[in-house]
Amino acid sequence: MYELPHNEESENAVLGSMLTDRRCAEYINKLTVDDFYNPRNQKIFVCMQELYKEDKPIDMTTLMEKVKSKKYNYGETIGYISMLTDAAFSTNFKHYFKTIKKASFKRKTYTILQDLSEKLLQPDFDTTAVDLKNNILQEISDISIQESQTTDDSIKSVMLEALLGLESKYNNRNDTSYYVGFTDLDKAIAGLHSEELTLIASRPAVGKTAFGLQIAENIASNGKHVYVITREMSNKQLAMRMISRHARVDSHKLRLGSFDLDKEWMEIVNATNRLSKLNMTLDSKSGTIQEIRARARELKRTVGLGLIVVDYIQLLQTGKKTNTRHEEVASMSRDLKLMTLEFGIPIIALAQLNREADIAKRPQLGHLGESSSLEKDADNVIFLHKDNESKL
Repeated sequence: MYELPHNEESENAVLGSMLTDRRCAEYINKLTVDDFYNPRNQKIFVCMQELYKEDKPIDMTTLMEKVKSKKYNYGETIGYISMLTDAAFSTNFKHYFKTIKKASFKRKTYTILQDLSEKLLQPDFDTTAVDLKNNILQEISDISIQESQTTDDSIKSVMLEALLGLESKYNNRNDTSYYVGFTDLDKAIAGLHSEELTLIASRPAVGKTAFGLQIAENIASNGKHVYVITREMSNKQLAMRMISRHARVDSHKLRLGSFDLDKEWMEIVNATNRLSKLNMTLDSKSGTIQEIRARARELKRTVGLGLIVVDYIQLLQTGKKTNTRHEEVASMSRDLKLMTLEFGIPIIALAQLNREADIAKRPQLGHLGESSSLEKDADNVIFLHKDNESKL
């Protein structure tokens, strides 16, 4: 029988360091009692946590008073706390912190999978394969991971980070790799920006898929790997649309196979060759935020990730239990915004406008379909519409 992952030396070092170094004690909000495997360490951490919430210093005196109030074994506990102070090693604190967070993640993941294994063996357990997969992804995604949150969040540190970011922007001011390829639009928004969610919204059949796809192609041709999720058509249909535009052959001809073999076939072959070299991944199977996030993580690890394009947000499913469609779209909108922060890249999400946009002169934020959260979470909203003369 395997013992669950843990590292008692690291647990002791973390608790001892928080007890003897005020700077280490600031990390207490980034830990939970479940991050500790040793039951005695769990009790000590609960006491420290309560002292922190009460805005009291965390030291030997206050900790022993808290231990008394909890009616723990005083004699045994005071000796144990003394041992923790001996284990303190604040100069290597971040290493020990990450070690126990990693072990904690493994234990929580093991527990989730073990519970699922037991359910699967029950005769009355009945669920679809899609729901089962989404539940697993959601539960694992919900596990708190704060290994990367060991940075200094003081205003001085944040301002320095912002200043370095501005310096980097200045040094790369001529970098057009994130320009969308439409001159007037690029002048207005200066291209796409990391950690921003951009909505491209229109009524049906106005051209938002073609527009979003062309932006994806332009960014991919600049060397950024673009991950395109489409729920309106298959990968093959999307590829046919791209070939039609680049070969300048009517899509209806491609669909029927009625193109001119002498005049148009070479254009089709050349367009296919050019498109096959694009730095792009097409995905028509991922239908939930959990599946998209998992695929995005895989792409970032293997080939890099520069942009995500979702066509379109109202066709996705959240994979979470929600009471209304409004709540579901709001949840997906928020998750996409959080993904821009997680991956440090821009995300474009295509969105459908409601019927009220048909009778308005110009589309407004209130015309975004199914959820007001879309306009709240988006950093930019681009509307496509036809004016009274039916010009795009």
